[in-house]
Amino acid sequence: MAIFVRSPITGATWSLATYCNASGNPPHTIVNPWQGWQNPINVGGAHAGDAMWWYADNGNGGATFASFTTTQFTGVCAVDPAPWTNGVIVRLYDQQNGQGNHVASIMFGHVANRCSDSVVNTYGRAVAWQIGNFTTDCQCGCYYGIHVHMQQWNGTQNSNLYCNRPVNQDLDALYIWNTP
Repeated sequence: MAIFVRSPITGATWSLATYCNASGNPPHTIVNPWQGWQNPINVGGAHAGDAMWWYADNGNGGATFASFTTTQFTGVCAVDPAPWTNGVIVRLYDQQNGQGNHVASIMFGHVANRCSDSVVNTYGRAVAWQIGNFTTDCQCGCYYGIHVHMQQWNGTQNSNLYCNRPVNQDLDALYIWNTP
């Protein structure tokens, strides 16, 4: 089975691991491969204040993970103050109540009105969870425009992604995890 994390909005992938050929290191302090975070991607096309959603499923309308946790964090962008530096980490577990094996994680950056720290059981259902809202244009240096910065831990980026690729909310997979 697999876990698919789908696009939080209808828009476009503005940058991938290479930040669309941007030179130098991006100013995001969360782009830390030595901490296990990989495959940074910015998805743009929202308006300030739009809801930011996290969508995950197994490709058949269910979930292959038993629970997830949400945790607020800061330090996404080294340039701007909150809310541009605010983010949410979603961790997936193979048992209820955030217990058992940590299967995967997704990081969302530039999040206003973040969801509270929570533990949520999926009961085998696909997930649609509001992470927060899109901020105004952050001028962070990662991309100029309203967007969400995402990264994953322990998975792979969808190989069909490329810079400026159109994506559809809750349809196009951005990250994929293969589970036993």
